[in-house]
Amino acid sequence: MLFISKRLKGLQLHVATGQIATREYLESFEPKGLKRLKVFDTTPPDDLKKSFFDKLSSNYSNPRSILRLYRNYIAVDDYPCYSWLVRCLCQLGNSFSFNSFWSSSDRQALVQLPLFKYLIYDLIERKRYIHPRHVPRILFALAALEYRCWPLLSHLTPIIEKHVQDWSLSAISCMTGCLALMGIGNTRSDVINILLNEVENRDPSTATTFDWALLAYTLVLTNKYEWYFVYIYHFLISRPSLENAALPQYLARCCQGLNLENLPLSGWNQYILYLCLYCTDVEKPQNEFDIKRAVPFEFQESLHIRWLNEIVIHAQNQVWQTSDHNTLRDPNGYKRMWIWFLKAWA
Repeated sequence: MLFISKRLKGLQLHVATGQIATREYLESFEPKGLKRLKVFDTTPPDDLKKSFFDKLSSNYSNPRSILRLYRNYIAVDDYPCYSWLVRCLCQLGNSFSFNSFWSSSDRQALVQLPLFKYLIYDLIERKRYIHPRHVPRILFALAALEYRCWPLLSHLTPIIEKHVQDWSLSAISCMTGCLALMGIGNTRSDVINILLNEVENRDPSTATTFDWALLAYTLVLTNKYEWYFVYIYHFLISRPSLENAALPQYLARCCQGLNLENLPLSGWNQYILYLCLYCTDVEKPQNEFDIKRAVPFEFQESLHIRWLNEIVIHAQNQVWQTSDHNTLRDPNGYKRMWIWFLKAWA
């Protein structure tokens, strides 16, 4: 039998009227714990999706605010807008892009967060809603975060093969670079070859200097130094050859928009050019001289001198370098170095 105190019974008799139960009368039966709950601190907006899109735009470069906003969205909607989820991932990728100061350990810490895993799971669960316009942005975000999500990538590959003619040359170069950075070029369905074949069908004047630099860097990362493209019976076929290789052509097109004055201000272009030349010098492909000849000698000299004077010297420990130099000049320096080496491994 339910026991009701006299005070509560008096309150119920006081707030009850006739046959109409008032709100105070119904609330008197509720437990105290339930009375402390607030379903909404504020009134929900009329257009929930538009409201969260606006909030996401205002928190563009703060990863913590982006993930907190995602947590608030899934708290009020079981199935958030898929375009909003894609933009959320893209803004996280932009925050950790290649121009940011975040390190690889910071990216690894982000992808281990439960909220990030929930976001990826929501994207995988409804991946049938991925539109072709989402593909370049998703690839860039995954490459910037150094996160290879195979359930998403395996779904993006057929979309790339089906809609490869719908993207611009800049979008194709971005996708090839992101796929190469994630190591997707060595898979069975070589989607990078499909994108590179499409490059040969486009007008070269529609691409920028950075597009050609990124395409050249993709060939270097995927070990396609001697790769070239040729039409056989109206079909474009790619295969290795020493003549008409694609890498020297891409490097030459990249250097056409540069000169000695704007080369130091070209950003990623100069970095990629130096990496391509360095990898060519180390790996020594059969068309090594053709690749080096594609970059003017003045550019190579400028890149090498600025690399030595502005980066290498400032990155070395000068005291340590002086100590090693004095040790090597000493007749017994090699003996002391071997003794130190043996003690370190003892």
